[in-house]
Amino acid sequence: MDRTINGFLILLVYLAVAVWLVPFYPNHGGERELADWATAVSLVERSSTDISWASEMTETKFGPDMVESNGAVRSKHSPGLALLAAPIYAISRFFVGEPNKGNIHTSWYVLRIVFSVLPLLILAGWLYAQDVDTYSLAVLLFATPLFPNSLVFTSGIFSAALVYVGFRILWDQRRVSVNNCLNASFLLSLAFLCDYHALPAFLICGVALFSTERIDRFRRVLFFLLGAFPAVLVLLIYNQIVFGNPFSFVVFALGDFNSALVPAAAIRLLGSLFLFSPILLIAVYALFASPESGSRRNNLKIAIIFITAIVAVVFEQDARESMIGPQCLLVIAPLLLDCFFDGEIIEYPSHWRGAFFSFSLLACAMPALTRIYAPAGFVFPQRTYWWPLIYKEHVFANTLLNTAGYSNTIWTLAPAIALLLLPLWFVWREARFPFQSLIGMLVGIGVFAGLLLAWG
Repeated sequence: MDRTINGFLILLVYLAVAVWLVPFYPNHGGERELADWATAVSLVERSSTDISWASEMTETKFGPDMVESNGAVRSKHSPGLALLAAPIYAISRFFVGEPNKGNIHTSWYVLRIVFSVLPLLILAGWLYAQDVDTYSLAVLLFATPLFPNSLVFTSGIFSAALVYVGFRILWDQRRVSVNNCLNASFLLSLAFLCDYHALPAFLICGVALFSTERIDRFRRVLFFLLGAFPAVLVLLIYNQIVFGNPFSFVVFALGDFNSALVPAAAIRLLGSLFLFSPILLIAVYALFASPESGSRRNNLKIAIIFITAIVAVVFEQDARESMIGPQCLLVIAPLLLDCFFDGEIIEYPSHWRGAFFSFSLLACAMPALTRIYAPAGFVFPQRTYWWPLIYKEHVFANTLLNTAGYSNTIWTLAPAIALLLLPLWFVWREARFPFQSLIGMLVGIGVFAGLLLAWG
């Protein structure tokens, strides 16, 4: 694969879109991002993890993912993102001031850029430096739920980047080195500290070390454990101090289990994933049609993806939080796209690549153009929630112009819409068969438009 200027321009387009859009509304944020933001603020302002004050300020009610005791409210979520965000918030506080309803947008915006936008952009830049083609970069940045989720303050993007880089550090080489075990373990354990859904990736990679060469096997395992020690220690201490049980994250997960809800959860989570990003169906197919099928690296990749999905289905069946696609599956999205980055799908028919890409881009871009979250329960929220907001109610996303006093209109959103069309242009320019790719893109756009206008 040859690195071209179009790939670099794709990175710039993503950065411009992310900076232009300010999607957080004080009364329309997700519960998870509210909890992480409020915990970071509480650590700095009050030296506490009590976030009861945040509900009134943001006009958002806390749900079942919180623990209430003696008037204090604390998040049951993994604490890593809040702990990492606290020093960033402390720095921004010098310029923004104490949190209030007037400056909450700015405080949230800074943390979103640092922990959601930059990790995805850096991952894409790292892949670009390794000569990944423009099509694959465009898919990563615009055609999966990673894109709309990167426009909010969430741990999913940060953890997904850490898991993917950690996996490649460990298994891209023919011989696993001791130093790579240390570095990969640190990244994978940090991902787990920020998002519990990264635990399968950490455990599978650790167990797989026992299948490596006998020479230095003990040192590999030892260094893998040493790399994870800081993150695991922080997690145990945090849970002991806050909840009185170092393994409280296990207690919370088991407490949410309800076997009767598993089938419906599987349909909802996996169905949502592929409705947002049908291009991932190509990725699933490529997992088993890969030229390296049967290799240890590919088998481990498959194991991480499917076990993570199973764990998410089992322990997220009763999740009530509004989601932009299944956020609990974000950690495996870059791994799913690994076949794209390795160039394994470059020979796939251009019309199929074009159709799946254009449909996925439009499906993932729509939340960014209006209210970023859709209430849970919508089968196809693009049709049943976001399209009515845009077309009938004229509810548009905040932009940087809004922070300057301009009201939200289609014209303030126009630059973002224009920018979101550019990836189609860049991908078409580099297609092996431009005419077939164009036909495929038009079919994808037509199918998406038809679903918007005719579904239900």
